[in-house]
Amino acid sequence: MRMSDIQYEFAKDVNKLFSYLIERNIKYTMGEVWRRKIPTQKWLVEKGWSDTMNSDHIQKLAMDLFFWIDGKFVRNNKLGKLKLQFIGDYWVSLNADNYWGGNWKSLDTSHFGRKH
Repeated sequence: MRMSDIQYEFAKDVNKLFSYLIERNIKYTMGEVWRRKIPTQKWLVEKGWSDTMNSDHIQKLAMDLFFWIDGKFVRNNKLGKLKLQFIGDYWVSLNADNYWGGNWKSLDTSHFGRKH
């Protein structure tokens, strides 16, 4: 499968996720999808905000979303993970290659991606 096909399938799942959120009246905003390896990813690694030079953002296979539930911003912490778990579970259910950063040990609840 070509990278553009994988990116297309990822984009279709992102649209399903947006519909799921809108149907439940969950407020969200979007962050990065595509990221340049140099200088952006390199800078994030140097700052300690990322631990890889192979982010799926570089391949357009990751997206950051930020959420408000009951009018309050959901933070990237254990309580935030609990509040967002149902969204992460839905995302992962759409495709076996989808993953949610809220399930990582390092916890990144805004990160929704696709393995390739």
